Amino acid sequence: MAEVSERTLQVAVVVSFAAGFLAGWQANRMRRKFLDWKKKRLQDKLCGLSYIITGLLFVNLWILDVLHVCLNLKMTSLCSAPPICSCHTC
Repeated sequence: MAEVSERTLQVAVVVSFAAGFLAGWQANRMRRKFLDWKKKRLQDKLCGLSYIITGLLFVNLWILDVLHVCLNLKMTSLCSAPPICSCHTC
């Protein structure tokens, strides 16, 4: 087996450390970019779902209000929440 000088060994250790450091740094950058992309994608999905839910809630409240007015129903609240209709007679 060939002899390896002390200087060659030191250079090999430094080069190996530098390569590992740079690879880890790049991997961390890629990981952070992926996590940022994933966060933005999930926030966009949540925003779209929130928009849909808000629309459905608005439609349901509108239907309840129409039923209340058209059928002259008395809506009673089982909890201390304010009435959901706009006529203030509940």
